Amino acid sequence: MNIYELDNKGMRKLIRKFSKTNYGKVTALLSYALPMLSFFILIINTSFIFIFEDSEYMYMFFASFLFFMITFILGSIHYYRELKDFAKEQGK
Repeated sequence: MNIYELDNKGMRKLIRKFSKTNYGKVTALLSYALPMLSFFILIINTSFIFIFEDSEYMYMFFASFLFFMITFILGSIHYYRELKDFAKEQGK
């Protein structure tokens, strides 16, 4: 089964089926745990900028935003790669 040829309904069914397995739950947790952690760090940095009004925290804001974007993109790539492998196993 090729996930790139699925329509929206078929993709949702595949993700729902993948999410019901233990492997799918662990994959989702590992793929999106680091972006969520970096998002909380981004919120903390933003609050420090407003509280202390110091320009040093602005560099931390940009660094944590960049880290958040990179980890989110890499987590999404990892999740959909595992989803593609799951679809291949289901198609056999």
